[in-house]
Amino acid sequence: HRFRISVEVDGSLHEVLCRRLIMCCGSAQKRSVQRLLISVGAALRPCAPSLFSLLLASPGTSGLAGLEGVAVQDASVEVVDLEGFPVARGPLLITHGGISGPVVLRLSAWGAYAF
Repeated sequence: HRFRISVEVDGSLHEVLCRRLIMCCGSAQKRSVQRLLISVGAALRPCAPSLFSLLLASPGTSGLAGLEGVAVQDASVEVVDLEGFPVARGPLLITHGGISGPVVLRLSAWGAYAF
């Protein structure tokens, strides 16, 4: 085992041993956090922007012209150019240049490197 995680719960110490560990920390862009992670052998990927709207190449010919500002409560969004990419469902907002809303933000987080 490569990692030992110790946590205290209700006064009792618990240890977990594992070969691989995934750390999700929102402050990983800070150099001090990066140095700490690298010092324990973590492999870091470059940060990628996520949580963004999707712009359509030709919004006027996409079939969405004139629908700017329309919100749909339960939409299904699929990225057809990326094989194996998950289909997402949720609220969608049609904008002047593309699509946004929680379902699109979720997709952008999942596909930050692909987009």
